[in-house]
Amino acid sequence: MGIDVFWLIASIGGGAFAAAIGGQTAFIFTGFAFFFGLSGLLGESTGGFMELVTFGPVFGPQITFSGGVAAAAYAGRRGYLANGKDIITPLATLAKPDVLAVGGVFGALGYLIERAVALIPWFGSSTDVVAFAVVVSAVIVRLVFSRSKVFGPCPKGEVLGTKDAHWVEWQEGRGILAAHGFYSGLIFAAAGPGHAPHDDYRRPRGDPLLPDRGREPGPRHGHRRGLRLHRSPGG
Repeated sequence: MGIDVFWLIASIGGGAFAAAIGGQTAFIFTGFAFFFGLSGLLGESTGGFMELVTFGPVFGPQITFSGGVAAAAYAGRRGYLANGKDIITPLATLAKPDVLAVGGVFGALGYLIERAVALIPWFGSSTDVVAFAVVVSAVIVRLVFSRSKVFGPCPKGEVLGTKDAHWVEWQEGRGILAAHGFYSGLIFAAAGPGHAPHDDYRRPRGDPLLPDRGREPGPRHGHRRGLRLHRSPGG
């Protein structure tokens, strides 16, 4: 899929909307949208909700989160916010149309970055292009709106990850990171096979937890952004 003008225009709205409600809030909605979309995929939906809403102009992180981050950084640079890293405050409360406009511009930019990276041979199909676009957009925001370098300087010349040079101290220990990864892995390792097509997942006959739908799965529709989407026979 190349660059779509409709999606590009919609991405402007997505970025501005995310700026209005706050970048973090928009990202939280991405999580809710993912679970709604996942329930549809388990019900043999064609995946349109995932494409348009979860990872598209409505709540796609490359569009909405990037737009919200850029708008907050811009507001901080202009003095509208005390801290340009504040992605929690709904920027609609500032009553500044230029802040929303910056969110819209970076929402569209995030979409363009994601699509451009996806078109790169091998790299685009082997990379989480949504996450990659978020990182690239954040670097651009830092270069455009920040008065410091991309990777520093740290407060008082400290090394990254010490004292005030981090945000989530309680999650930086190797033990807790390993624990989160292990237990989360257990959950999604169990959920993954249940979402696989029937011919890829050999389940016991008569398993009441995974009832037989009485028909073969439809042809594979392909995959984007790390998710396999399957069409039902009638889809």
